Amino acid sequence: MGTAMGRFTPTAAYERVRPVFRIFAEAQRDTGPVDERLIATYYRSRDALTLVLENEDGVTIPTTVVHIADFTVEIDETACEIEVHISDPSFFREGNAE
Repeated sequence: MGTAMGRFTPTAAYERVRPVFRIFAEAQRDTGPVDERLIATYYRSRDALTLVLENEDGVTIPTTVVHIADFTVEIDETACEIEVHISDPSFFREGNAE
């Protein structure tokens, strides 16, 4: 499916965009349905960031989605995961995802 995910450790630079990713967490409710209005706002705001994924050499890895699930308020300061959808299937074949 071209999806990679794992723990995300926020840096100081993340603080500038954290409010966007917190919209997603706020749309998730403990009980009841997800707030679809907030989810739509999240998608628009996230996509407007035009984030890119780079490897350790600074080479851009083509993606269709960069999503950070930031539940640091709801759970604890370590409850942050990143999910990326890699648009180039060769990324996984070449062993780049290690």
